[in-house]
Amino acid sequence: MPVALEVEAPSMIDSIGAIFTGAASQMGGMMVPVLTAGVAVAIGILAFTIGKKLLKKSVN
Repeated sequence: MPVALEVEAPSMIDSIGAIFTGAASQMGGMMVPVLTAGVAVAIGILAFTIGKKLLKKSVN
């Protein structure tokens, strides 16, 4: 006589946890280009400021 195994459906807490885990990994993936762009902008501003100071020194 075959024995039927009960397959337990994922609980509500597991489902909610999976949603948040997926959302967190997607947010992490989206933050990388934003942070990279932020670093690039910061380096650009720093280079512009240094260049401006050097230009003023060379003119005077």
